[in-house]
Amino acid sequence: MRVIIDTNILVSAAVADGKPETAINFITSNSNYEWIVSEEILAEYN
Repeated sequence: MRVIIDTNILVSAAVADGKPETAINFITSNSNYEWIVSEEILAEYN
């Protein structure tokens, strides 16, 4: 499954449990998911 994690997802994760890295770690550690990211999303992350 392909997954896009935009900044809204990270903000929601931060509000929900204070740990947005949990969402990222879940996606990157699960071989069933492919993290899709664009230059625009990378710019938002920064």
